[in-house]
Amino acid sequence: MDETALSEPETTPRKSRLLYGWAVVGICFLTLAVGGSTNGSFSIFYVAILKEFHWSRADTAGAFSLSMIVFSVCGPLVGWLIDRFGARKVMPFGVIVLTTGVLSSSFITSLWQLYLFYGILMAAGVTHIGFIPNVLIISNWFFRHRALALGVANAGRGAGVLILLPLIQYAIQTVG
Repeated sequence: MDETALSEPETTPRKSRLLYGWAVVGICFLTLAVGGSTNGSFSIFYVAILKEFHWSRADTAGAFSLSMIVFSVCGPLVGWLIDRFGARKVMPFGVIVLTTGVLSSSFITSLWQLYLFYGILMAAGVTHIGFIPNVLIISNWFFRHRALALGVANAGRGAGVLILLPLIQYAIQTVG
């Protein structure tokens, strides 16, 4: 970068940058709402899966346990990927993985598929779009109001669970 680029004033007015930053927080809020409700929906699907497939409770709950392990293992991997490639490339990959897991989960017929699609794919996808990349994105936009912005964005997890889980339960009851 040349010296003139460093010495020139910022061309974007501060107020519009601040407003755009809050729009980014809103998008992060929605992203975390989807990720949080995807993770939190297992408790609703659990009963329906038990009734549908007659698997043991332990075997079925093992998929949730596997997803928690995948979250833990993927955390450092996602951090490394973001350092290496940036959130703009990592998050779309996470959306693809999560979407593949969700769509594939609708065709589950055996226990290994539950473990693969929910326990691995969905958990990996949620980790790629979840807390780690969103904290990085918001931290790049905010210095003074960083804690407030992070708090608003992370409230999306709770809002997603509050809004989407009743809708998921309704869909299970009406569609099956």
